[in-house]
Amino acid sequence: MNNGNVKNNWTIMVYISADDVLANFAIDSLNQLRQAASDDGDLVMALFDPNDGSEETFRFRFDGTNKEKPLIEVIENTMGSLDMADPKTLTDFVMWASGPLSQPKDRHYCLILWGHGTELLLDRDPGKKGERYLTPAKLKTALENTGFNKDNKLDFVAFDACSMSMVEVASALQGCAQYMIASQDEVPDVSFPYARIVEGLRGRGGDPKNVVDLIPEIYVESFRDYLVTRRNGVKEIMLSSLNLDNVKKITDPVSNLARLLLHSVEDKDLADAIVQSRHDAHDFVLGLFVDLYDFCEKLPGSLDKNKCENKVYCGQLKDACKQVREAIETERT
Repeated sequence: MNNGNVKNNWTIMVYISADDVLANFAIDSLNQLRQAASDDGDLVMALFDPNDGSEETFRFRFDGTNKEKPLIEVIENTMGSLDMADPKTLTDFVMWASGPLSQPKDRHYCLILWGHGTELLLDRDPGKKGERYLTPAKLKTALENTGFNKDNKLDFVAFDACSMSMVEVASALQGCAQYMIASQDEVPDVSFPYARIVEGLRGRGGDPKNVVDLIPEIYVESFRDYLVTRRNGVKEIMLSSLNLDNVKKITDPVSNLARLLLHSVEDKDLADAIVQSRHDAHDFVLGLFVDLYDFCEKLPGSLDKNKCENKVYCGQLKDACKQVREAIETERT
């Protein structure tokens, strides 16, 4: 609830790239957002593609005045077939949803990207022509072409998608947003608890950290009774917030480690130690991604086990792993 003279001043932009499997879950998210939107300042703006861009795409504006009608009757615009993987589609949506940015000056903005998770890192699907997903590079391009930049950042970008809490994504966002909210594990199909999140945002401004700490708390509490089993694919119910101002303190040592790993692969003993550490480290999405901190903990031991102490890059690799671990430990929020 709005408390006293605290003004409701959030614009929540939700970019929904669904498919036939997720479309009805997206409908539930839209209904939650519509019911939670207020009629005294907070806005929810959404772009909804229900069918992989093969049919119509719909634009919604929820302002608290259209809670009772069916969604089909409150469509702001029917956009035709749009390519949701095209950076320009995201740019155009954000520009429409946020403009004009200067009115009012104290308004707060967040962007929520809704859809399948790890596919956001892939450009192509063997079964279909053309690009289908937003890579971190394309996401960066899309946001750089909006009014949000290093001098006028989004309060936060959140991913209602699985396994998106990654350094690659955070690095792409650091010039356009203050915080990133994402999970390194599965996100339940029913998606974020939007009704509670929008209610939590209401009347809150000032330091964005107050909000980005609240959203993971609401998320974890909402799904605390979920069954976590091997067969349903859910390993852990978690959501984290990252201060993007601190990302460079991690990406610099990670870049150094990557350089040394590339130099080391031509040496069989070093390469075997690297592969073994990668195999033993905690992974995600059927092994497609790896926990960087865990990898950096395991690599020094693998180097010793493979008797690599006299190898050219052995000492440098150990030092680089230590620097990565220290950077992650220092910048955890």
